[in-house]
Amino acid sequence: MWVGGYRTGSGNDFEWEDGSSWDYDNWAYGQPDNLNGNQDHVLIHWSGSMWDDSTPDLLLICLFADYTSPTAVPSMSPTIIPTTAPSIEETVAPSASPSMEETVAPSFAPTILESMIPTEASIICEDSPLLISHNGGSFNCNQVKLGGFCDVLAAQSHCPVTCNACDAYACENSMLTWIVGTQTYTCDVLNQLPPQTVEAYCNVDYASILPFTCRASCGVCSN
Repeated sequence: MWVGGYRTGSGNDFEWEDGSSWDYDNWAYGQPDNLNGNQDHVLIHWSGSMWDDSTPDLLLICLFADYTSPTAVPSMSPTIIPTTAPSIEETVAPSASPSMEETVAPSFAPTILESMIPTEASIICEDSPLLISHNGGSFNCNQVKLGGFCDVLAAQSHCPVTCNACDAYACENSMLTWIVGTQTYTCDVLNQLPPQTVEAYCNVDYASILPFTCRASCGVCSN
């Protein structure tokens, strides 16, 4: 959900839509990163508590109608002049005989407009924001694309948006080795931990980047 802020220029300067002073921020770990150079809007992060910069196509904007306070003191004066133009036509044919029989057979047909198919939750496809460790170097998804490695399945699993592989890997773990601090890991490390520990790693704010790397282990498509 868009919080009303947007980037100005190519750096990390932001403004509020209503022009008020930008004197507070609440960025998630590693944000704002302006991934692919087009993340100019400030959204509530998927974790629900911190901010992320993102593209306009992911915006959800809530509009609220202006609220008008009710009249504090009701009118004490009734209308003095009644309407001068009463209805000309009287009711011609009121019901002559009300129904005396109860309904014997209830309707067997369900409401036609009621949806017979449950709504399928939309799946958000995201690149992993974690750097890839390869041959002693570290690479992000943009460098993967520039290097021509998007034809490698493991690279697609780490960078499904950049490599146009969301259909295959939006809900799958990255196959690559990635870096946190000075350590390297793979998503297999989560499979060796108790479920409650995995849930904690996948949900705490400082590890909020993990679900878009180990998508299957963190259950991003089943929440």
